[in-house]
Amino acid sequence: MIYGKHKTPVDRILIIFKKFYDKEHIDIYVAAEEFNVSTRTILRDIKIIKKIIPIKNNRKGDYSLTE
Repeated sequence: MIYGKHKTPVDRILIIFKKFYDKEHIDIYVAAEEFNVSTRTILRDIKIIKKIIPIKNNRKGDYSLTE
C-alpha cells in the first residue's frame, strides 16, 4: 500500500502504530520506501512508539508487536 506524502510525521507514526496493533510486521526498508523517508527516520519513529507499546526486533529491519 502506498500512502503518499504526509503533512506531518505524526501521520506516519500513527499509521505505523496502527500496523503494529493490526499484528503486521514492519520492515524498515519497505516502510521507508512507502513513506518516502530514510530508514533512520523509520527507526526514530519506532523508537518513539516503543515508549508506549512493547515492540520486538525479529531480525534485521523487521519489527513487530511483542505478544
